[in-house]
Formats: sequence, C-alpha cells, structure tokens
Amino acid sequence: MLEIIIFYFLPLLSANVIHHSIVIKKNLLATLAIPLDLGSYLKGKRLLGKSKTFRGFVVIAFISTSLTFLLTMLVHEKDFVSVTLRSFIISTGYMFGELPTSFLKRRFNINPSQQAGGIKGFFFYSLEQIDSVTVAVALSGLMNNLSIYQMTMLLILGTATHIVIDLSLYFKGYKKLISKPFFLTLLTKERRNTKLPRQ
Repeated sequence: MLEIIIFYFLPLLSANVIHHSIVIKKNLLATLAIPLDLGSYLKGKRLLGKSKTFRGFVVIAFISTSLTFLLTMLVHEKDFVSVTLRSFIISTGYMFGELPTSFLKRRFNINPSQQAGGIKGFFFYSLEQIDSVTVAVALSGLMNNLSIYQMTMLLILGTATHIVIDLSLYFKGYKKLISKPFFLTLLTKERRNTKLPRQ
C-alpha cells in the first residue's frame, strides 16, 4: 500500500495543491478555464457551475501523471508505463468524482465556490472531502488488487489528508475567493471576538 501512496496519492495531492495555490491564484492557462457544463442549465439551474472547468482536469491530470513518471524514473521502476498510465486514470477519476457533488449543490441552490450553513453545510463540505478520494481509492483498488482493509485505510488516510490540505489552503489565503465552511467562519469570528484591544 505504501507504493500506492507514493506513486499515486502523493503526486495527486501535490497536483491539487499546485492547482489551487499557483494555477488558480495566478489565473494561469486562462483559456482552459471553460466550464465543463458549457453553461448548460437543468430546470433553471446550472448543471455544474463555473468552478468546474476543463483547466482543472488538464492541470491535475498532467501534473499528477508527470510527477508519477518522474518518481518511477528516480527509483528505476521497470513497469513505469503501466504505473504512469494508472496515475493518469486515477487522477482523472479523482476529478470526475467531484462532479456529482457539484451537481447536487446546484440542485440545493448552493452557488459555485459557496458554502451553506448548518447541517446542509456540514453535509456538503464532508461530501466534497470524500467524493473524489473515494473514486481515486476505488480505481486504485481495482487496478492494484487491494484488499477491502487496504482500501478502507487508504480512504481514511486520503480523506484526512485532503481535509488538512483543504483547510490549509483556506488559512493560507489561497482559497480567499471561495467562501469558508460555516465552522471555519465561526472559528474566525470567535478569534476576532477574543482578541484583546491594544493598550
């Protein structure tokens, strides 16, 4: 399972960080920032929204696959073609895993890059942290003959890491254009309220 983490999940998570902290922040490859739903509506509501773009698919898949390729070269992995191809499939599946959540959020009148409050907010934030990881783990399990136990552990580890990275991006300001989850908003308010005035 360690090889799965090194060759597939570390490159994928690294690609995710690079995508948010550099590509989106600096608006690189802007010509690819075309919504996947091409502006389509279903019963008066956007199908997915403007935040899910072709750029995300291209950047995540390219960076993740490239990092896997470099790692296989560094360790002289003989099966580098197969490993690199699997990385591409897993990273693409990871991106596809986000789409059902975006579709559901539009149905519940939650705008792209926005968060809801209360139970609905907690549900959708949790879903956003586990949806893409679940698809990536499922594909990894199928292509690498992982046991249920290994897949479960990988899902727990992957989701926990995904949450840590996501919260770090909020705190570092890389997701300043995206509304914070309600619990982060509450935490920030509490911090502001507990600050003592300067004497």
